[in-house]
Amino acid sequence: MLWTGKQLMELILYDDYTNPMKLNLTIPNKSYTGNREFCIKDSFVIFRNGQLISGVLDKSLLGSSSKTSIFFILLRDFGEGAAVDAM
Repeated sequence: MLWTGKQLMELILYDDYTNPMKLNLTIPNKSYTGNREFCIKDSFVIFRNGQLISGVLDKSLLGSSSKTSIFFILLRDFGEGAAVDAM
């Protein structure tokens, strides 16, 4: 079976697909140049129902300590346990 990088990222965030936690997020990353879903650099991140539809997850979304990081959004929406499990 072949996997895409986006599918592997979903497996890292959600250890099984029966998990009720479904992240919905649309946010630009650090290299965003405009045109949302059709950005040339694939730098507009879209999660729908827990699936990474488009975008590249960079440090501004994973490692930053801002309120736009994925781990902060998991903490805010689903609690400490969900954020810790995703880490």
